[in-house]
Amino acid sequence: MSRFWLSAAVVVSIGTMLMAQPPSKTRRLFVSVVDGSNAPVQNLTTADFQVKENGVERTVVRAVLHQPLRLALMVDNSDGAAQAIAPLRTGVHAFLDAIPPEVEVILLTTGRQLRIRVPATTDRKKLHDAVGIIYPDNGSPSVLLNGLSEVFNRFFRNVTDRFAAIVVVTTDGPENSNMNPKQFSQLADAFQARGVLFHGVVLSRRGVGMQSDALISLVQNSSGHLDKLTVPNSLAERMKALGEIVTKDADWLSQQYEVEYENPLGSGASLEVLMTRPGLRPTVSLARP
Repeated sequence: MSRFWLSAAVVVSIGTMLMAQPPSKTRRLFVSVVDGSNAPVQNLTTADFQVKENGVERTVVRAVLHQPLRLALMVDNSDGAAQAIAPLRTGVHAFLDAIPPEVEVILLTTGRQLRIRVPATTDRKKLHDAVGIIYPDNGSPSVLLNGLSEVFNRFFRNVTDRFAAIVVVTTDGPENSNMNPKQFSQLADAFQARGVLFHGVVLSRRGVGMQSDALISLVQNSSGHLDKLTVPNSLAERMKALGEIVTKDADWLSQQYEVEYENPLGSGASLEVLMTRPGLRPTVSLARP
């Protein structure tokens, strides 16, 4: 094994950036690697990476490049969104048109109960057709929080061969999930440990709401993007712009290795990422941009 590691080492402090994430069995990093001529290196395997915490070598369990992006698109069709359902549909159409065709999308609605409108697919026609028949569930509250838990368990918890993102379009109307603050905190920790990126659009009339407050917290924790609107007229424009952000995410991710390593220390450790091949230079990101 080469002793060239030190010239390829990247040392960062992860105490502050990951302090909200509890100790977990593994942790994920994003690593781009270039050679001596600054050209991307895209043929590396798990054995090419070494990770140390506080100087102690940890087992790298996975290092993969070019994973597809799986995106759950959760749309509020509860009573709170009833007056905005037409511009909401238009906005979702604009979002779908703006994202890359290879992004895998799950379309769901959150009025009264979580409904899977379209399972994970890249078929844009199926998605557009399903958006066209989203109608308000009059008199129903949102169940966004329970829906997020179900989405995590069904589509992300045990799916390790996809980058994960969730886009939520919601209101600050009534929310009826049976989730207490401790359970929400545990769910947020699970999302963060899995590396799920959150983006959101909130139609806000009252200024406060359980689901809108929860979404703001999840977006901030994952360094995602949030738009807050008081009227729905600009939904199409904002959703198109959000699709362009997702496109940039996908482009960035295509150049990254997702490196997963055993993480007994949790947060607060000094981290080193080293390459076992000579002449390679890694750049580490602890989260997406």
